[in-house]
Amino acid sequence: MTFHCNSFSVTSEFRDCFDEVGSYSLSAARTIISQQKSYKYVNLEKNVSAQFQEILRYKFYSPSIALLDVSCTNATIVLEQASKLKYFNKTYQWLIIDENLNSNVLETLNSTMEIGLNSQILYINKTESNSYELYDVYSKGRHIGSPMNISFFAKWSYKKRLEKANELQEMREIIHRGQFNLLTLRGVIVIDKDNITTNEQVFKLLQAEDYKSVGLFSMIKYASELVKVISDRLNFTIDYRVTRGWAGRLQNTSYRLGLMGVVQRGEVDIAASPSFLRISRIKDLDFYHQSWIFEAGFIYVYSNLVKHKSGGGDFLAPFNHNVWIFSLISFIFIIAKGNQMVITDSVLLQSVAVICQQGLDPAPKKPAIRIVVFSLILFSLLMYNYYTSSVVGGLISNNDPGIKDLEELAKSRLTLIFEDIGYNKVVMTEPTNRSIVMKIRKKFFSQSYTSYELDGYTTLSKAISYIRAGTHAYHCEFIPHYDEIAKIFDPNEICNLRTITGLLKHETLAMVLTKKSQYLEMFKIILTRAREVGIVKRELKRIQNSRPKCQGALTVSPVAMASVLNAFIILMGKSDIFKMEVSHFEKFLILFSWCYNFIDYCWTRNFLG
Repeated sequence: MTFHCNSFSVTSEFRDCFDEVGSYSLSAARTIISQQKSYKYVNLEKNVSAQFQEILRYKFYSPSIALLDVSCTNATIVLEQASKLKYFNKTYQWLIIDENLNSNVLETLNSTMEIGLNSQILYINKTESNSYELYDVYSKGRHIGSPMNISFFAKWSYKKRLEKANELQEMREIIHRGQFNLLTLRGVIVIDKDNITTNEQVFKLLQAEDYKSVGLFSMIKYASELVKVISDRLNFTIDYRVTRGWAGRLQNTSYRLGLMGVVQRGEVDIAASPSFLRISRIKDLDFYHQSWIFEAGFIYVYSNLVKHKSGGGDFLAPFNHNVWIFSLISFIFIIAKGNQMVITDSVLLQSVAVICQQGLDPAPKKPAIRIVVFSLILFSLLMYNYYTSSVVGGLISNNDPGIKDLEELAKSRLTLIFEDIGYNKVVMTEPTNRSIVMKIRKKFFSQSYTSYELDGYTTLSKAISYIRAGTHAYHCEFIPHYDEIAKIFDPNEICNLRTITGLLKHETLAMVLTKKSQYLEMFKIILTRAREVGIVKRELKRIQNSRPKCQGALTVSPVAMASVLNAFIILMGKSDIFKMEVSHFEKFLILFSWCYNFIDYCWTRNFLG
């Protein structure tokens, strides 16, 4: 693209100058100058300010050249519009031609606030000796008081031709532009804690060993370490601004709140916090460097409160109900047929005796009947061995996963509590069409708490005793809290630890910057290099914690009352235990078992409110 006026023409000296410039970034410009043509010409004799944005977006799908003749009347308007709309960036290679010996274009550029670290401006000035001097122009941040840097690149003349002081590509890389000389950048950080306003307070929290207990989240700690890597490499300091949350909007407006709003409006230069990458945010923000894996859900301990949810129990589980019925009918039919008896209580008792390896009374006399009875006793022995081995093996393996998903959790008797952090409050209050979220909300807001010390939104240190008791499910980000759980839980409790995900999406968070930020490219390069040399991995390993491993090779769970309820029903007989011919001691044992199960059930229900 060429911005010119009616009197604009390319001199032969200027063409010869560009024929000898060896930089790849100027290859398109050499074509424009030598062939006297461009993709699009813009006549500066006309007013271009109204349609400036459409002009620069005209069929450009890759880095483009913008050639500006500053001798034209409206050239300063082009510079002002390019500054206002942030077109001094890496997408546009600006070639500013100044053939007037007394031009004030440098003063105009110096007053331009949007010339930044990623500016690609080559200023070409004609001297009194008919030679051309080429300068690379950029700034580390005019908005924070950094001066404009004008670095000499090369000089061209007829006698000495092109004399390069440096390679232009190297001058625009981090090796030349990566020294900020203790310049102070504006930063923002999320700290959900009262009375944190000064930079000294922020750095004191960031340097604290027990940062989790003072309102600083692990993802913020990690992001601040990445910011420190960037600041150490570029040699700048940070003046932090504190927000209490990440996002939100002013009611019935598009005005963003929290860290996202501050970054979107360009009020800061760097953010020490990762963020969810949402489609609705891409048009307003730039994202870079994804490394923090966010996984949140409910943590609970597998206890009797969870086991009660199965209802009927597992007493008959080793065999299908059809197998039990068919086997019992076969025993009764064969014994009745063999003894030529009518099916009565005596036959039923004889069948149970054969199953329990007690034989028959009276003993059969015919050899054929004895062979049949012997076969039945042998068959019952095999069934008995398989049944006992299945029950014992099932108890030892302990394969019961507990509550499988949010649907079961919403129906369970566990009390739901949440970590006191912004995204949990958002997911529990923002409008949604997800039915499972509505069920969790209904359960959460209908709960009543028996302890005034524990609120619905709380910290892990306050909730951990309730989690250990197996009565509460705590929603939080898993990774930051595993170390505290490993310190307090015993090995059996760690083996019984369960998690349920699904309320929040499992994703990798990204660092965030203002849209078209001048520092984006440089920050990307530094953190990419930090990932390659292992610095990012070291910080992740230091701050993130893996789930504590179950130390017990075999964990045996005690049999709950619900699992043997069917056995007690069988013992009761047809209607009432007092109609059975059992001893008073046996009656006492059955009544005691019933009363114990009833008291245990009532206690857990009352504890949950």
